[in-house]
Amino acid sequence: MDAKSVVAILQSHYPNRPVIQLPVNNPTEIICEVTQDAQSSTAIAVIDHSIPHHHNHIVETYTVLQGQLCLNIDGVEHLLSEGNSFIIHPQQVHWAQGGAWIKVVCIPPWTPEDHILEETNN
Repeated sequence: MDAKSVVAILQSHYPNRPVIQLPVNNPTEIICEVTQDAQSSTAIAVIDHSIPHHHNHIVETYTVLQGQLCLNIDGVEHLLSEGNSFIIHPQQVHWAQGGAWIKVVCIPPWTPEDHILEETNN
């Protein structure tokens, strides 16, 4: 992933919105929070590879805007192409890879406290 180019594109489309690079030193996931209110939040994410995690309270809807995404939900792979959506329910362990641009809608809004990383054997 060319992180500098991705960040520049996100900042030009969504000025003054926060852009998060994960991990910071060598990003494989870049997220720009586009909107947030009391009921929901929406972000644009560019994912090469995300870290397995779950949410206790959030229902996430991933919609592929560009590219293809291999979404792993509780150990089952789902291949999503441009225009495809997938709903991720609370407690479902999930991660993704594929170099896709996706829209992520979270109900209720995403919080760092409800982003629980899974233990890995790496």
